[in-house]
Amino acid sequence: MTAVGAAAPVAAPSSGTRRLGAVPAPLAVLLAAAAVALPLAWAAAALGAAHPDVVVGDDRGLAELALMRASHHAQLLGPYSRFGWHHPGPSWFYLLSLPYLVTGMATYGMYLGTLLLQGAAAVWIVLAVRRHGGPALCLATALVLLLYLRALDPQLLRFPWNPLATMLPMALLLVLAALAAAGSVPALAGALVVGSFLAQTHVSTAPVVLAVAGVALVAQLVRTGLPWRHLPATRAGRALPLAALAALVAMWVPPIVDELTGHPGNLTELVRFLRCGCNPPHPLHEALSAAGQMLAGLVHGNLPVVAALDGTLDRRRALALAGFTTAAVALCVAGRLRGDRFAEASGGLVAVALAVAIVSFTRVAGPIEGYLVIWVTSFAAVLGIGWASLLVGALPALGRRLAPRARVAAAAGLAVPLAIALCVLSVVRTQGLVGLPSPAAEPGDLAVGYPQAWRLTESGLGSVPRQPVLVRIATHELWGTAAALTVQLVKRGFTVHVTDDWVFFWGSEHRSTGREAVRLVLAEPADAGGVTGERLGQAGKTVIFLQR
Repeated sequence: MTAVGAAAPVAAPSSGTRRLGAVPAPLAVLLAAAAVALPLAWAAAALGAAHPDVVVGDDRGLAELALMRASHHAQLLGPYSRFGWHHPGPSWFYLLSLPYLVTGMATYGMYLGTLLLQGAAAVWIVLAVRRHGGPALCLATALVLLLYLRALDPQLLRFPWNPLATMLPMALLLVLAALAAAGSVPALAGALVVGSFLAQTHVSTAPVVLAVAGVALVAQLVRTGLPWRHLPATRAGRALPLAALAALVAMWVPPIVDELTGHPGNLTELVRFLRCGCNPPHPLHEALSAAGQMLAGLVHGNLPVVAALDGTLDRRRALALAGFTTAAVALCVAGRLRGDRFAEASGGLVAVALAVAIVSFTRVAGPIEGYLVIWVTSFAAVLGIGWASLLVGALPALGRRLAPRARVAAAAGLAVPLAIALCVLSVVRTQGLVGLPSPAAEPGDLAVGYPQAWRLTESGLGSVPRQPVLVRIATHELWGTAAALTVQLVKRGFTVHVTDDWVFFWGSEHRSTGREAVRLVLAEPADAGGVTGERLGQAGKTVIFLQR
């Protein structure tokens, strides 16, 4: 089965691109897909074979609670925001819930699912460009994606956190949108699905999603007319866009149900926040600096994630922005001149996406932190794929100038180094991912003391029958440890409640009834003196008390 976006009538590949030297097209496409899939799939397989006993807290703990609800089809909203609303939809949770269920609801299933999700996006990109540029463009696209993955810290590809889940899907959105602008109806349907996933997973991507999808739709209407008049002739070709549209509707059912049943609904809360005017805008130079820092960081290997960006538009960042914008505009113009609609659309959409992203960064509430804008790095991968399309499109014309034997030799001279480069980059990225510390031994979690906190709690509750337990957070900063304990308690059959000030984060089903006979109190050492009950011990900065 072809990927959505790959079966569209976008300028079929010429005879010069149906084979790569003596390599059959299916084998070349398989090599390209395998090269980008291997690092992520191998790391996922290694993680599944190790099945580590992982205890996580903070955002990951709350995400796992949402995964538990998604496993029972009860999650209506996306990840929480500290500003009192949730991201628009739960599609990220439902996608992760599949490997989570397969692993028996083990916490490492979140990490495994994150790897598979990134791998699926990369493979989809490779398959989507096949119709336009044939196996040669598939191989070139795989090379670009591996270079992009090589520039990222491997931890970013495995860490189950919704801001990091947007990087490769953002690249996929732009590729599908470019194919849609070039005339592909299935790609347009796929872009709407991927765009919905992005907006639901992290609302910071929504302005770019709307702009890119809107430009692609208008371009397709101008070029080919109404999309439904140009559906593929085959039954399978028609089924793909229809299935994508069905998925699109299904993705938005949960948030709509919440909006209709909530008082108020989450979408209402989100709109109120965006319209309140209570968050002063950032100066334009800070937004430009953020985008420039992300793009320059791909080259210099410095991508801050959980830190506020300094907002300084220095020479390096300004040059990165100027060079990137120039390359995008040049790609659009060159694609237009050469009749490569995909390259033309890629350059134009990347330029539009970057401009919209920069404007949206001025509206970020609070400091502009790396994780809020890291998805901008994916624009570089799409720009590389667009230029690769131009180069691949020039190969047949160059080949016609050569004698048949010289043409075969030249094709082999290109194919062999490309295949070697793919294999080397794929193996190097695989080693980087497989060599990461086990999720059960991440230094940050060990320093905070999540595993130790659970061992103390499990020992203290050894003789307590399964019943409702109130987790009281006496010190606000310990909410991450409370999330870790909640997940482990729920897995072992306890019903966990929290006080009213934490219900928004934990979920309404965790609201305290006031009748819990067993209570866990978490306090920092400085606040522990006034807490009564049995002291179970201290993990990191958390002192745990059992009251009953």
